[in-house]
Amino acid sequence: MAIHPQYAPDFKIRIKGQPLPPALRAAVMSVRFENAAKEMDRVEVQIFDPKLQWLENPLFKTYSELSLAIGYAGNLKEVFVGEITGKQASFSGGASTITIEASDRGHRLMGGTKERSFGKLPDPAIIAFVAIENGLIPSVNVGSAAALAALAILLGKPRFQQNKSDYEFLLE
Repeated sequence: MAIHPQYAPDFKIRIKGQPLPPALRAAVMSVRFENAAKEMDRVEVQIFDPKLQWLENPLFKTYSELSLAIGYAGNLKEVFVGEITGKQASFSGGASTITIEASDRGHRLMGGTKERSFGKLPDPAIIAFVAIENGLIPSVNVGSAAALAALAILLGKPRFQQNKSDYEFLLE
């Protein structure tokens, strides 16, 4: 038994709201969480898979929800909710592993480029429109949105999305 169990690093991964099966949890070799200001949040989970039993498991179906909580034993904090976006198999030194990749739902904004005009719509309205169009739920401050809408009508200039992904356009 550990002398100070509160200092034992721990994690909890859920897929489609369910915790990993015990055999799969025991096979997890590493968990990597990335959070950057101008990038999507990402998670990579490396799994020891010598019999290739997890490679084609339906649990890892693309676009399945994946959440990650990290911290110390008995004190975990959820830091990520996103979707499985890919998996990789690796065969090195006789050991086979798979890596499950997940990105926050903002990855939906990355697909393809568009050319369109939003006229003089205020930024919060444009953001809400693009979010809904990509299956995301916008979070808009109603008071700020109303003030910006009035300013956009009076002083605004037309907004154009020219050959950019929704993500690139919103970053501008």
